[in-house]
Amino acid sequence: QVMIRSRLLRENGQYIPKSSFLVRRHFFNNEETGYFKTQKRAPVSQNPMTDPSMMTDMLKGNVTNVLPMVLIGGWINWMFSGFVT
Repeated sequence: QVMIRSRLLRENGQYIPKSSFLVRRHFFNNEETGYFKTQKRAPVSQNPMTDPSMMTDMLKGNVTNVLPMVLIGGWINWMFSGFVT
């Protein structure tokens, strides 16, 4: 919501008095007490394609999900072979 307010201030700042614009800009950008300076960002998640251990974990997870589906699909194919055709 704060990002929306700052975007609106940037887009429509020309329609309010200069002193009002500066007070609002000061609220967002002050070095000591500004909203964007005091708020902590969430850590950026690492790209899984750059870390080999994360890639192997993804592969293990995919294999453990795909293998039972392949086995069940083969069982269904064996059970119903000749039933429809």
